[in-house]
Amino acid sequence: MPNTFESVAAPREMQRVLEKPPQTSTTVDSRGVLVQVWQHGELHDSTRPMSDHVFMTYNGSARRIERRGDGKVQRSVTRDDSVTLIPASEQFQWDIYGSLNATHVYLSAQRMTDLALAAGMAIVPELVACTAGTDALGAHLIRVLGRGDQVNDRLSSMWLDTAADMLYLHILREHAAGTRHQETFGRGGLAPWQLKRVTDYMVAHLCEDMLLADIAKLVDLSTYHFCRAFKVSTGLPPHRWRQRLRIESAQHQLLHSDLPVADIGFSVGYDDASLFASTFRRATGYTPSEYRRLRRRA
Repeated sequence: MPNTFESVAAPREMQRVLEKPPQTSTTVDSRGVLVQVWQHGELHDSTRPMSDHVFMTYNGSARRIERRGDGKVQRSVTRDDSVTLIPASEQFQWDIYGSLNATHVYLSAQRMTDLALAAGMAIVPELVACTAGTDALGAHLIRVLGRGDQVNDRLSSMWLDTAADMLYLHILREHAAGTRHQETFGRGGLAPWQLKRVTDYMVAHLCEDMLLADIAKLVDLSTYHFCRAFKVSTGLPPHRWRQRLRIESAQHQLLHSDLPVADIGFSVGYDDASLFASTFRRATGYTPSEYRRLRRRA
């Protein structure tokens, strides 16, 4: 979305949206590439246009994430090999369902332009926003730069400078309009409307038994092709995705209602209270009662 107002500094905007300082903040090369590690809770907010590109990857548990802008909605799931790119001067609405650990790299738009021209590009291509898209090399390069605070000699500093340039060039190759990555991204997965229809149906029928064949019919696919496409889109098989939706619903009810734990478990499809408690603990690290007590106290 083009910006008609002055852009804000990316680190300051991230701190405003996430409502806390980063866990770590490190300048990792001689030209000022900044890497920050963030840990934050569920998020429903907008980012304003920023002066730098923001490129990030994720650590820990997968989370459902949605981005809205220009009348479009992109839905995905964070994974260790996924990245999100927020191009400079664009603004989006974000919904992240659950706590998240992410590593951000802030990239100078001017340096991107200089490298593009040095590579012989007649026109600097427009970067395309990406939301938790699979990009194992990009995620790896972010983590390499994230270890920059461990560097204490000239040779390693020069190596980090090279790694930073590699990241810039990788983004130009894989995340610019018309490049191979943009042509192939998402191939084999569900279309956004299909994923939304399935997820909405699962949410509306959390406590009911479901057959994969019936869910596949919602999006006009065979059971085999549905399961394969669903995992490409979300990183999880359908039953695991549904379990996550159940746990997220239970978390919300534990924090925002006074219903007994057993009733909450029943409302999201667990007839057995002990099975609900053990499943919830595997997903969150806490029993339902512990989660309610600790999170309400926080």
